[in-house]
Amino acid sequence: MSFSLLNINYQNNNKNILNDISIDFTEKSIGVLGHNGSGKTTLMKILSGITKPTSGKVEFDKKNLKHISDLDRAKNIGYVQQDREYVIGFTLYEYVELGTFPNKNILDFKKNLDSKVIDKALDIVGLLNRKDELVDNLSGGEMQILRIARVLAQNTRVILFDEPTSNLDLKNAHKVSSLIKKLNSHGIQTIVTSHDFRILKDISDFLCLLKNGVILDFGKTKDVLTHENIINAFELLPEHYSKIDSNEFKDL
Repeated sequence: MSFSLLNINYQNNNKNILNDISIDFTEKSIGVLGHNGSGKTTLMKILSGITKPTSGKVEFDKKNLKHISDLDRAKNIGYVQQDREYVIGFTLYEYVELGTFPNKNILDFKKNLDSKVIDKALDIVGLLNRKDELVDNLSGGEMQILRIARVLAQNTRVILFDEPTSNLDLKNAHKVSSLIKKLNSHGIQTIVTSHDFRILKDISDFLCLLKNGVILDFGKTKDVLTHENIINAFELLPEHYSKIDSNEFKDL
């Protein structure tokens, strides 16, 4: 499993969002760190195929991503977006069932449906015993966890997560982070964006550091997540230096 980005540029309203991005994502667990507006979401949408780059090429397993059909992309690449969709009236089981669509015969969907896939996805995220409940009753954190189950039911080899713990309380953020770490043990490659280096320090073995659409550094998390890199990437003021040194970097 691998992505190769070759001279990727993206412009929107005459503004450069990504600038000459060339990088290979081959590692099992990758984080993409940057401040809000650094280009993280745009990068994820380009990797997923939702957004086309203004110039450059994206390859997935050495195939040009733009030549891979939407259906084949959905069979290989899962994407948990930052935006939360509003859904009501589905049971948890029915909601996760939506993720199986890319792997089913559209003319005979019900006949080919494998309930074991859905039950396994719900079991992995710890919601199997609630599969007959309505999604209407879920908290925001529980809904985020259910969205992970839905993308698991896609049975993809790669899952992209865009700010998966944003707007979650500490307990649910920890649950989501633990789930993402668990996916690697199931053979799934994860690429996760966040503006919080503490989250990515915990769940990512490799780290890509973005600033204003440019890659500042990429490598093992412990090598990229340095005092100097964080100060540079987030343009922190001098009064923040000692606090970061003492509280956040002591275990690196």
